[in-house]
Amino acid sequence: MGDKREEEIITFGTFLKSCRVEKGVSQEKLARGLMSKSMLSKIENKGLTPDYLMRNRLMERLGLSAEGCEDFLQASEYARYEKRLKLMTAIEARQTHHAREILEELAETLKGEEKIERQFLLDMEGRIRRQEKRPGDEIFAVYDEAVNLTIPSVSCGFADCVFAPEEYYLLICRADYMDSPNDEEELENILKSIQACKLWKFAKAKILPLAAIKYAQIILRNNPTTEELELALAYVNEAVETLRETSRMYCLMDLLNVRGDLLCNLVDHYPMLKIEEEENQHFQNAFLYLYENYGSGIKPEDDCYIYRSPEIHSVADVVLSRRKALGVTRKMLTNICDEK
Repeated sequence: MGDKREEEIITFGTFLKSCRVEKGVSQEKLARGLMSKSMLSKIENKGLTPDYLMRNRLMERLGLSAEGCEDFLQASEYARYEKRLKLMTAIEARQTHHAREILEELAETLKGEEKIERQFLLDMEGRIRRQEKRPGDEIFAVYDEAVNLTIPSVSCGFADCVFAPEEYYLLICRADYMDSPNDEEELENILKSIQACKLWKFAKAKILPLAAIKYAQIILRNNPTTEELELALAYVNEAVETLRETSRMYCLMDLLNVRGDLLCNLVDHYPMLKIEEEENQHFQNAFLYLYENYGSGIKPEDDCYIYRSPEIHSVADVVLSRRKALGVTRKMLTNICDEK
């Protein structure tokens, strides 16, 4: 027999399982709303590999971000990924009519449940409806449908759930159009959940600023107490610090604006905050100058940063470019696969 040992093969399933166990997340909790526990077990133990969107969603629910990681897609999957990019670009440019055309084209080719892509398309529908200035209840209906695709038990609370940044985003959008006296409580629960779930800092940076902004805006509208203002400011300051730590600028201008409003309301109670208020105003002016003079700064409701990842490649393109760079012909690779 000797000392020969088989080298362990690392697959997506084994990596996912090791991350899940390390985080102390059960299969039931990770799979909830996405798939059955038995399907997750097949992914972890039987070598079943889900598609790109599901891979990312499972990892993001464990607090990990795809940012900075490379992902290689088959040609058909990469073509659909490119179509999604075109849709996001059209929405960010406020080309509403063109965006709806792309959206309808993608919706017509959905196969089976495809919950995650359906969620993405519903979010794009919500953004388009905002640009069309549709009534709030129509926008709420879209986000309510999107939330319920993978978070059916949200009404029971967040304590026993794990969410990806995209799911938090949809929850925030739904709360923003809830038109209910509970919207403040809903957003505070979302913020507490973001803090408790221990997201990787890059994933947290994508979602905490938006949640803090929406919460602060509600607080400021409702004749707030000093304690409520202090809590909102604490969330906003944490969001600013998260952006600083990750060198990101998600929703930064809106974050500075709402921070300024909170400080203005608190300065009468705490005169020492006057210095922070003035510093915040200097930052606001600086970024406003940059946005106005260099054409940057997409409106937060149009910005699709939550879905963007810079390291997505087509397997076909990678193989072709690498083969040509090495001077290898197709025929030379036929010991691996058929030349066709």
